[in-house]
Amino acid sequence: MVNVSDGKTCLFWDDLWLNKVHRIHYPQLFSFAKNTDISLHLVYNAEDLEDFLHLPLLPLAVSQLLEVARVLASSPATEDKDIWTYIWGAPFFPPTKLISI
Repeated sequence: MVNVSDGKTCLFWDDLWLNKVHRIHYPQLFSFAKNTDISLHLVYNAEDLEDFLHLPLLPLAVSQLLEVARVLASSPATEDKDIWTYIWGAPFFPPTKLISI
């Protein structure tokens, strides 16, 4: 998962950020995506919705877009680099014990 800062290494739709994979959590909105591999950084800096979404949107997709917009507004991008960790919060994979048979 990624702790987002600048969003440059985070895929908007496919990566786990803010405890969601947005392709799965917002399927109707995703169906309007122009670029399914767009970074979160590019979405933050888009001039218009049509930069990354096919318009017009269906009502349920609009509702999902408003929810995403609230999330983005509450966690604005910074100039710091994104920090990637495993979903259990550690930046490293713990060693496993080998079991001999």
